[in-house]
Amino acid sequence: MTAASAKLRLLLPRSARPHPLESPREERHLLRSVSLLDALDLELGSRTTGLPQRAPARRLTERPLISEIAYALWPYHLHWAIRTVVREDTHSEDRWTDTDWHQAATRALAAIGEQWIYSTVLGSSRLLLVACLRQGLRLARDHRLIDLAS
Repeated sequence: MTAASAKLRLLLPRSARPHPLESPREERHLLRSVSLLDALDLELGSRTTGLPQRAPARRLTERPLISEIAYALWPYHLHWAIRTVVREDTHSEDRWTDTDWHQAATRALAAIGEQWIYSTVLGSSRLLLVACLRQGLRLARDHRLIDLAS
């Protein structure tokens, strides 16, 4: 057991602890994808997974492991301890490879970029720019997203 998963056991009641084997496959995919993000909204969560529907993201946001700050730019947050446990999963039968994580990070970065591009049509926002840069630069660094032009 890692230090993060031990801390998670202290922070959350048993019913709220994420265990990838206890969720449907689509939800495990979504949980892994959004664990790459510091914060998200339904559109960003859905685009990061590559799923065309928002319903799986909506169901995930209704679970107790997701917190919501109603007035935030991206209102949904997955606690860092949960994100760490999800990313460190090496035991489930459908665990992700490094390539899977890289592809999800690429989708997340593209979704963040698309939110910025769409927002500039409506009028740019300094708050959104800073949020996009923070998440985008961290994703690019952590997953070595260097050659995105091709």
